[in-house]
Amino acid sequence: MDMERTVKLSSKPVRTGKLPIPDGAIAGNGDLSVILGNSENGMRVHIGKCDMWMAVEEQHRGGIQPVGWIDIDIGKSLYDNYYVEQRMDKGELYCRFTEGSSKTEFKITVCASNNLIIIENLTQRPITPVLHPDKSYSRIESISAEGYSGFVKSFVDDALVFDTSCAALTKTVGNCFCVYVCTNHDSPDFRQTAADFITALTPERIKEEYAEHRSYWESFWSKSSMVLSDKELELNWCAGQYYMAVCSRNEGFPPGLFGNYIAIPDISWKGDYHLNYNYEAAFYHVCSSNHVELTDCYHSPLTDFIERGREYSQKHLGTKGIYLPVSLGPKGMITELMITDDVKRMYDRMDMGQRMNAAFGAVILIYRWYSTLDKEYAKEIIYPFIKGVAEFWESYLVKENGRYNVIRDSVYEVAYYRADFKYKDYKRQINQRNGNLTLGLLKLLFQCLIDMSAALDCDSEEREVWRDIEKNLAPYPILNIFGWKLFLSSEGQLEIAGIDGGNSGGHLAMPACQIAIGSDEESLKIIRNTFNFKKRWFDDNPTNSVFPAAARIGIKPETIIRKLKINYKRFRLPNLLYNRCGGCLENVGLTSSTLNEMALQSFKGVIRIFPNWCSGIDCKYTDLRCFGAFLVSSEINGGIIGETRIKCEKGGRLTVKNPYEKCRVTCGDRSFVTSDEFIGMDTAENDIVVLKNADSV
Repeated sequence: MDMERTVKLSSKPVRTGKLPIPDGAIAGNGDLSVILGNSENGMRVHIGKCDMWMAVEEQHRGGIQPVGWIDIDIGKSLYDNYYVEQRMDKGELYCRFTEGSSKTEFKITVCASNNLIIIENLTQRPITPVLHPDKSYSRIESISAEGYSGFVKSFVDDALVFDTSCAALTKTVGNCFCVYVCTNHDSPDFRQTAADFITALTPERIKEEYAEHRSYWESFWSKSSMVLSDKELELNWCAGQYYMAVCSRNEGFPPGLFGNYIAIPDISWKGDYHLNYNYEAAFYHVCSSNHVELTDCYHSPLTDFIERGREYSQKHLGTKGIYLPVSLGPKGMITELMITDDVKRMYDRMDMGQRMNAAFGAVILIYRWYSTLDKEYAKEIIYPFIKGVAEFWESYLVKENGRYNVIRDSVYEVAYYRADFKYKDYKRQINQRNGNLTLGLLKLLFQCLIDMSAALDCDSEEREVWRDIEKNLAPYPILNIFGWKLFLSSEGQLEIAGIDGGNSGGHLAMPACQIAIGSDEESLKIIRNTFNFKKRWFDDNPTNSVFPAAARIGIKPETIIRKLKINYKRFRLPNLLYNRCGGCLENVGLTSSTLNEMALQSFKGVIRIFPNWCSGIDCKYTDLRCFGAFLVSSEINGGIIGETRIKCEKGGRLTVKNPYEKCRVTCGDRSFVTSDEFIGMDTAENDIVVLKNADSV
């Protein structure tokens, strides 16, 4: 059965070009994107690009900006008969407008191999696309040469910390209107690069671009799949993969709060990298969906800031190691720097009272390590960063009575940015200690550091200190109400821990990976109590962690699916993005991360097949990735689990909770039947382990 991967839109966009989160169809190649909106006489194709950054650090200016747009004059009456398909399987947009015998039909492709937009007319009726620059904060130079035209756009501001310029050149080749976009980050001689590319564009080259484009998307979708009897869920699972592929292939400029879906200037919060959940949340599902390659860009804002992070650690807190503010930009910049003579307030404004930003930022790197066990990537990228973050916490934690305490670390953002801010009014919030969120993140950080250093055979002499910290971190704060235990947000605060960006109860499950199905019953009982007490299903910030956390801790699966669909009705836009506060990209993987956790979990070395699945939905998935570098394929029909195949990418110890009463296990020449609750075996690199219900063989 084919997967459902086409989004059909029969109404004109109303938000695109007006509001930060667009509702028009979107296509892109991981760097360059197009977002459909409206022009006076037809369609407006907005152009966004990951590196189109106006690099101003001060508040209220700068951030990621649009490149420009293409207007296509269709005619009002024809355009009113709107029909667009966002073909996620092919990475293209199909547009059709009909009125009686009149028809305009074209497709829009952002080529996978090059930053080339092709608008191909599919009918005899001519279309006349026109390219325009976005002039905000820019110096625009028009270009016209034999065979092509376009513009060069450069940002103008005295406070730029790095320059960004782009050339956008257009040429018509047969029935194809083509636009090539190149920035100075792509090529130092970007103007000449763009001119050379567009000049050499021929019908034959366009055919080659299409072939490379098809090959990319076929390869992309072959890496994993999830076929469901519920096609609405299936389509939204696919959208999670698609939207990250559209914006996550520029390794120096990863997607921020709004990805590269930039159709207006002055996007909220500059479209930056918010480390107190927003940036990380977009990537929660990427490794489990076996699209590890989409995390190649993730580390750059973190590692580009290392030198500055060490400086701020020493100057602000008198500590060692890497300390990060809440809001980063690319290439080692801060996006919300408050220039003031009050140095303490300047630094406090950068972290908003939250010391855990670097530890939170490390989460996706840790996921990548445990999901791939890629020693080369770990040695070059992950290990130096998380070791530097650990160094900060070694010097910041306070040891009292044999336990390590987190001090002066706010659960929520302290509103230093408000004009009416008064320090004394926020003293309680600033002085919070032992927040559940930070404790969970530190557990994960030090666990990973110990495991990774052993795998890389380095720093053995430091592991004893790391083990001592991990083992003796302060316990998670708990409130006992008439024998009903709940997690508190932080020690000494009578506030129940929630599951959101600035709170912490559910973060012990997602993303901190400290409590899940398979945990001790007491911990599971407490986190389920907390979850059911807070009921944060439909709040703005927590959505992206509420649902996968619910799956991880065993909340009733029928409830999860029902609430997920209510979320669709309330907040989902026609293009399957979500209109929620806190950004755009953070929620694109909502369905993917949730279904992945319902279908497959790997916790504390044990793989569980369909650990929390909804019995009324049939499912077949291929090559979901779990911790230990295992790729798992399985299916469930009518509540009965079918054959399961596990590829052991790196080999090592494999432990699976037996999905059957009696299981036949086959691995190469080895075969045995067991009724044990847990199946354990040693595997070699690239071994294939097959599990079957022995009673049905």
